[in-house]
Amino acid sequence: MFELFLKFLKLGFISFGGGYAVIPLLYDEISNIWDVSKTEFANLVGIFELTPGSLSVNAAGYVGYQVGGIPGAILSTLGIILPSFILMLIISTVMKRFEESEITASIICGVRPAAMGITCSSLLFFIGTSIIDAAHMPQTLSDPLVVSIPAIIITTLSYIGVAKKNINPIWITLGAGVLGMIMF
Repeated sequence: MFELFLKFLKLGFISFGGGYAVIPLLYDEISNIWDVSKTEFANLVGIFELTPGSLSVNAAGYVGYQVGGIPGAILSTLGIILPSFILMLIISTVMKRFEESEITASIICGVRPAAMGITCSSLLFFIGTSIIDAAHMPQTLSDPLVVSIPAIIITTLSYIGVAKKNINPIWITLGAGVLGMIMF
């Protein structure tokens, strides 16, 4: 249980960029203590996204419950939220003094590309579990790459809905969930 708490505490401290940024790190951390495939985990992330609350907290609670029951859920949830709570407490007390500082501006500018890189790794995680057919992953460079046509359709419709039609992302998420249930 303590190991579970420490894993999520570590994720809480290193997960800049929001819930999606932590997904590849979360999978790497928990895959050795919970037997779940990347595809199953990616499907669970879709469920986490549809439920109220932050994605990383929902994931921590669920994984903690799967590994250690209710105590595991409590400890993993505490582990993931404690770093944010501590950091925000420190930052809010110190920020007033340094909000005009060039060092503060430089730190924020330095964190942005790191957060973007971590978020892009999450994109690659989902491409490898959703768009590319995980059951037919190429083993060599000469093997064909099999893509999931339903996933490409849902992704394309979601992009059009958000980028071109300006539909609220909540409706896109719900619609993609329904389409996913129908098509898969």
